[in-house]
Amino acid sequence: MGSELNPKVSVITCFLNLEPFLEEAIQSVLQQTWQNWELLLIDDGSTDNSSQIANKYSTEFPGKIIYKDHQGHKNHGLSFSRNTGISYSSGNLLAFLDGDDVWMPIFLENIINCWKEKQVAMVCEATLYWHSWEDPTKKDYKLEVGVPQNAVYSHPELLRRLYPLSTGTSPCICSLIVEKRAVLQYGCFELPFRGMYEDQAFHIKLYLHERIYISSDCNNKYRQRKTSLVNYSVTHGLYEKQRGFFLRWMEIYLSSNDGATEDIIKLFDKAIFPYRYPAIHFIGTTVPKKLKNFSLRRQLQKIKQKVSKLF
Repeated sequence: MGSELNPKVSVITCFLNLEPFLEEAIQSVLQQTWQNWELLLIDDGSTDNSSQIANKYSTEFPGKIIYKDHQGHKNHGLSFSRNTGISYSSGNLLAFLDGDDVWMPIFLENIINCWKEKQVAMVCEATLYWHSWEDPTKKDYKLEVGVPQNAVYSHPELLRRLYPLSTGTSPCICSLIVEKRAVLQYGCFELPFRGMYEDQAFHIKLYLHERIYISSDCNNKYRQRKTSLVNYSVTHGLYEKQRGFFLRWMEIYLSSNDGATEDIIKLFDKAIFPYRYPAIHFIGTTVPKKLKNFSLRRQLQKIKQKVSKLF
């Protein structure tokens, strides 16, 4: 009963060369009003001063803040690093705060109280997309998970409503807590995903099997920066390749696990179609769009010619 009233949460912070931001992330955990936590700082092979910052805090807060790196100080990616954190964790709840993001002081207290009240495996809240950290003139905005708020969703409802099979915004990894029991039961994070889509693979397992509460509260800040994994993927033309790889993994996972209903299979087939049949997809969607745009340009040219003849 004591652990249910005052559950311990293991906060897992993975980092790779985040010297400018890591201390702010750590401080945001130290400032939490909920005090029954441990912070596991998992170094994914940093070559800047991030390691020294993490070591400093683990020395200052022994037993409360724990520093770990991989053998040989190697880089293994986010999924491996998060699984390393889970393996060292002692709490019955898990939370994930990346080394460049921050929590408001009431984040843990608020979200743990939701978990206790709703009796679910995971609680997710909205996220503040944080632009003003770099430029005060830029506007921050709150983005809610893309379903009606403040409700419990039974499995597999979120799988049919949220990205990657639908258009609803999926939760950020820094916006949730989850029962360690559920994470271990469904295999933690998937090692093939070193950066992109590691969170989506993790979410899908829980969408498919567990009850989840979606909250409109917003006590976490997701730092927006040009050097992030998401921006790198988009700007370097890697997004479609990475999405295709993820969907092929998802196909195997859905086929080997119960819970995917007929409508979810149809949504999945629609999502993977461009990657299974790229030529047909190109002919059926891209070509008509190009022809339509070409036709519009021709019409505009004719209109311009007619107008020019009037003057």
